[in-house]
Order: sequence, then C-alpha cells, then structure tokens
Amino acid sequence: MRKKDKKEEFLEAAGAFNPEPQQVEDRKFCLRHGFFDPRDKVQVKYEMLRAHEVDGESVSEAAPRFGYTRESFYMSKGRFETEGIPGLVDRKRGRKGPDKLTEEILEFLGQSKRQDPRLSGARLCEMVAERYGVELHKRTVEKAVAGRVVRQKKTKHRGNRPTKKK
Repeated sequence: MRKKDKKEEFLEAAGAFNPEPQQVEDRKFCLRHGFFDPRDKVQVKYEMLRAHEVDGESVSEAAPRFGYTRESFYMSKGRFETEGIPGLVDRKRGRKGPDKLTEEILEFLGQSKRQDPRLSGARLCEMVAERYGVELHKRTVEKAVAGRVVRQKKTKHRGNRPTKKK
C-alpha cells in the first residue's frame, strides 16, 4: 500500500482530494512541476472553469479534459458563481438534518417538556401538529427533546460562576 504524503492527507481532510487524478489530461497538470496538482480537486475545477470562461473553450472540450462531465461542469460553475472558491469543495450529499424541526418548534418542545416532564413523545407530536400543522415521528421528537434539554442544562452555567463563600 502506497504511503500518503502530507498534501494528500490535507486535501482529503479538506474534502478537496481528487481520487482519480489520472483522468486529468490538461497539459498544465501533466507537467509535474509542482504548482498544478491533479490531486487537488478544487484547483482542477477552477482551471476547468477558467479554460471555458477565459480561454473560450466549449464545455464539451473542457470538462472531459479535466476529468469531469458536462453536468458536473455546470454544477461547479453554478456553485462557483454563488459561493466562489469554497463552492468548489465537495459536500456530503443528502439532508443535513431534520427539515421539519425548526428552531421555533425545538424551542416549543423544550419548553413543553420542561413544564411537564411526563409528556410522551406521542403527545408532543400531537401538540406540534395542533400548533404548527407539522407531522413528526414520536422518536424524532423524543431525540430532539432529549438533546435540547441536556444541551440547555449543560450550557446553563457556563462562564465565570461565583464561588461559594466560606
């Protein structure tokens, strides 16, 4: 097994490692003089976009030469236009968490549970549905309430606490 160098480790940790650098066929990346690194996915995407925008290459020419499809070119272009360089870093796919649990609903659940600790997950679901018109699974509510109550208890006394007088 080949040993990773420091740059490869950094690129992986940053979400910028190109697992298939051999697909990059652009001349700059094949010269191996150090500046252009086909393992650096962000640099490869940027140069692909630059080849189209500055050099006037068609998307059909530029994308495959840098190891990408036309579809991924347009996705990268859109993210670059709205976010700049950070938009070229890969992200995890899928939802980033529960989409129905807004901050307002979480606060309502936490307050309700603190006022009446005996409330079940099912009853809290009913209360959310009545108040906000949002259907939640009872286990989702139970997890949210457990995390919310624990988090608030832990952070309640942060900072400089007065010491006891003897």
